[in-house]
Amino acid sequence: MCMADGTFKSRLFGGFDRRDVASYIEKLAAERNSYIVKCRDLEQKTEEYASEIDNLKADYEKKLSDQKSEFEAENENLKKEYEEKISELEAEVALANIRAEEKRTKEKEEVKKLLQSVSERFESAGSDAQLTCAHMMEELESVRSTVDKLPEILISSKERIEEIIEKID
Repeated sequence: MCMADGTFKSRLFGGFDRRDVASYIEKLAAERNSYIVKCRDLEQKTEEYASEIDNLKADYEKKLSDQKSEFEAENENLKKEYEEKISELEAEVALANIRAEEKRTKEKEEVKKLLQSVSERFESAGSDAQLTCAHMMEELESVRSTVDKLPEILISSKERIEEIIEKID
């Protein structure tokens, strides 16, 4: 038999050599069995790989889920810290506004008192100036009266001096 090309030796009577055919069938059966074993091995390996892929996928999804949970927790913590900081800052701003308003009110009162004091001083100074002016007017009137009398006094004094000179002579 020439097994390479699948041809069998012929027999003179009855066709092909039985041993060659049986041998060929056994060889095909052995190859088939070998392929079946290889196929089973490959199926088993495929199942193992599929199982490993499923395990890796499950591990990856768990890690991903854990990371997501960690990120969400961290994000939530940061959000809380941010909200707390904003609340603190808002409280500080509110307190600063209250203090600024109190300071403004206090300064406004102080300015009011200072302006009232200045107003009273101006009023007092005005009254004093009026009194001083009135007194000066009286004094000036007195001086004026004296100055008005001065020519008369001088004339009178001159006449007296002349009289005294005449008496001396």
